[in-house]
Amino acid sequence: MDVNNCEFLHQQGEQLARSGDYEAALKHYNQSLEIDPSDYLAWIRRGCILTHLDRYQEALESFETALSICPQDRTAWVFRGVTLHHLGDYDRAYSSYARSEGKERSAIASKLTQVVHRFLDAAMSEY
Repeated sequence: MDVNNCEFLHQQGEQLARSGDYEAALKHYNQSLEIDPSDYLAWIRRGCILTHLDRYQEALESFETALSICPQDRTAWVFRGVTLHHLGDYDRAYSSYARSEGKERSAIASKLTQVVHRFLDAAMSEY
């Protein structure tokens, strides 16, 4: 593993993302992950880039990979929640937010949240 090369790729990816060139940033993070697939921070950054590109399913997979490597990372749980929210999976999104705070949601609270969101989605579609 070439740690220096990974750091360089991260720096370049971050600069490209800040300039709005998400496709190029994604290539840098993908290259970094080819060198070190156990770098959970690179998986998180990759997921963020994919979220900016509206590629939510791929972003979710990146955040879940990061969490499989480092299950206690709160940032990954938050971004997983954001991605699930974009995918319309509100129950799992709020469970992810709760995990980011170190809390587990009860099954009743999760079900209630899901029902409320379905109701709101139905009500909003009528307008």
